[in-house]
Order: sequence, then C-alpha cells, then structure tokens
Amino acid sequence: MKRVYIYSLIDENGYFRYIGISQNPKIRYNSHLTESRKTDKTHKNKWIRNMFKKGLKPTLYLIDVFDTPEEAKKEEIRLIEHFKNYVKLTNGTKGGDGTNGWIPSAETRKKIGDANRGRKWTKEQKLAISNIRKGRKHNFSLEAKEKLSNRMKTNNPAYKYLKPVFQFDKEGNFIKEWESGQKAGKELNIETSNINRCCNNKYRSAGGFIWKFKKEVKNVL
Repeated sequence: MKRVYIYSLIDENGYFRYIGISQNPKIRYNSHLTESRKTDKTHKNKWIRNMFKKGLKPTLYLIDVFDTPEEAKKEEIRLIEHFKNYVKLTNGTKGGDGTNGWIPSAETRKKIGDANRGRKWTKEQKLAISNIRKGRKHNFSLEAKEKLSNRMKTNNPAYKYLKPVFQFDKEGNFIKEWESGQKAGKELNIETSNINRCCNNKYRSAGGFIWKFKKEVKNVL
C-alpha cells in the first residue's frame, strides 16, 4: 500500500493556505494549478489565479506521511480545524474526503469529458496561458532563502504545528537540534514517519539515530 502524504500550499508570505492529502503530492500539486487555470469557482482556485497574476505560484510543503489513508484523513481534519483559527485557509471542507468535498458521478464525469474533448483555445487564451507560465521559476539566493525561512517561522502561526526534535547517536550523545522531523528527514534521507515514531517511543531508532521531541528533553548536555 502506498503511503499517504499530508501537504500544504503556501503563499508568497509563507502562510499555509490549503491543506490536503495525496499519495503523490507533486501530481496533486500540478492538478491544483491546472484546475485553477480552468475555473475560479472555488476559493482555492481564485487564490491561485491571483498568485498567477503576480507572476507567482503556491509552494508545495509536505507536512507529514502516514501508512494508511485513515490515519492521514484523521490528521488532515485536525490540521484544518487547527489552522483555520490562525490563517485564511482556502479549503472548502473540513477535510478527510481527499476530493475537495465533491465526488462527481459517472454521468457528471462523462459530461465534463465531452465538454473538454477537442477543445480549441483562442489566440488570446493561448497568450494568457503563456504569460502566466513565463517567469514563474525564481532562483533565490541563499540569503533570500534564509530571510524567507526566518519570516515564515516568526510570522506564521502554522509553524506552531512543527515540533523541534533532537538527534542523538545510539550511545545517547547529542548531535543536533532540528526544527522538525520532516526537515531532518529531508536533509538526512530518513522517512519522516519513522522519526516521528521514534519520538513517540514506537521505534528505538530511525536512520541509525535516536530521536526525541525537544520539549521532552530537559538537558542535552
């Protein structure tokens, strides 16, 4: 069974604006962008289209990974409920459905397919799409990336969710503090779920290291 990821779409100011689940976040991310170019009938699509007008696009941020859809859906609901009190989420439902709260019937899917089959774009539409796509890739300097990261940490209430972790060797010697298990997993190529399980005392180690939540360690010296 494929693992299920919880992800967020982040705006240019570093705020979580949408939270979802998917077995392939990158493909789902691209589908969000494609959907928003076709219609602005949802709050999420309107927000993404506004970013396109600025020459920008949302940033994909992986929050966590789970072994089963049930676990992921439960956590997605909890995160949406939590974050909606701090940031302007564009989610149309409370989560747990994985389809933005709408599952089209077979008849509806056929109508959509028939309507788009053989569709021809006008020159104006092609030009508009081309202009949106131009210049969307930004090569930020290391200094700019660090400033953006610090701004996200200090101004974004969503970062309250990220739990700092301590990394130890198997002899219990302190190695490093990480801002989150996900950050450590990405840098060290270790599954985030395994780091979290180690922090929750379900695994003895992960990636050859012992992991502890910072708040549960009184002294690392």
